[in-house]
Amino acid sequence: MDIALPSEVKRQLKTFQDALAELEDSLIPCLSEESLAQVVTLPPPAVNPFCSRLRLLCGDLLQASPFERAELHLTVAQAIQALFCLYLRAHGTSPEEHAFAKEEERISRFKRKVSKVNSEALLKKSNRATEVNIQAANRFITAAIPELSKEQKQALKQAGLKRKGAPAEPAEDCRPDEDQALTFLQQTMQEIAGGAT
Repeated sequence: MDIALPSEVKRQLKTFQDALAELEDSLIPCLSEESLAQVVTLPPPAVNPFCSRLRLLCGDLLQASPFERAELHLTVAQAIQALFCLYLRAHGTSPEEHAFAKEEERISRFKRKVSKVNSEALLKKSNRATEVNIQAANRFITAAIPELSKEQKQALKQAGLKRKGAPAEPAEDCRPDEDQALTFLQQTMQEIAGGAT
């Protein structure tokens, strides 16, 4: 039974068939481990830029981590799922009523697993970024507060040793008594008041 189709529709169908054939050729190396080495020998795609990216991904799959391979396989499965849904609809079948619905559930479970692994990896990476580099922080603080007296520097050093659990050496005259503190505050207030007038 030959259906008379307009020439424009025939041209679009031919373009679609060519792109689909090219996609199938590109997917073959990705789906079988033993033919993965043949990716390099496949001719470059002529029509579809998606296929060239897919070939590039398949070529890099040799050096890819297991997570990257899982992402690629998930992407390929989703592409095949979309194409098969189009095929079913083109034949007048609802994808929801077809046995393929179970495969859709399986793909969505796999997608959740890949997303979970990705989020865990990002969390680990962000935790490493929040660790404090103590030596750098000490250098920063030392550079930011250059006008400390010897006694104040000694007191800071003692406090640092005390935090680390090292026995603190008794500092002589490191701690100002109340009179010294009041004198310091009064001098500072006078300097501030004097500088304002």
